[in-house]
Amino acid sequence: MIERVVFLPMPPLIDPAIANGAATELDELRTVIDDALSEAVAATNTVAVLGTDEAVEVANYLLSRVAPRTTALPMDLSAEPNDATVLLVMGDGTAKRTEKAPGYIDDRAEAFDRRVSEIFKSAQLAELAMLDQELAEELWVAGVIPWKSVGGWVEEFGSSWKLRQLHFEDPYGVAYFVADFEREH
Repeated sequence: MIERVVFLPMPPLIDPAIANGAATELDELRTVIDDALSEAVAATNTVAVLGTDEAVEVANYLLSRVAPRTTALPMDLSAEPNDATVLLVMGDGTAKRTEKAPGYIDDRAEAFDRRVSEIFKSAQLAELAMLDQELAEELWVAGVIPWKSVGGWVEEFGSSWKLRQLHFEDPYGVAYFVADFEREH
């Protein structure tokens, strides 16, 4: 049974070997991710990952930094998983926040990311299912499909969650969230 849900960004540049000269710009984000993962995976060797194949690769890289014996396995949320206790939800927020952003600037981006942040702060994860998919696609939100999937899963399996950590930053004009939730009993 999933006891922890950790939302993580999935920029390939999070790996300093890929980032070249930009590696230091993401140092704080790496530290926050390391802290969240260290605590979340402390008692497990396998975590489930929701996201693309690229997301699973990024998740395995992130896990290698703090828990080298832990493996990230892809999954879908069509049913409550039985063997994993930690679910990593990989995806980025909008990619149109500033002039430096890959998608340039869209005035709707900050409001969209603010809504995601409000959902995380309130720990009402079922509300993720109601994110506007069309708007998200226009804003280049790489996390919308896994986020909406988690929202539907929480709605279907009826559980409540407690926020343990929330971090946001937007280097390169892309919204990166780290949000760690624990199931309430």
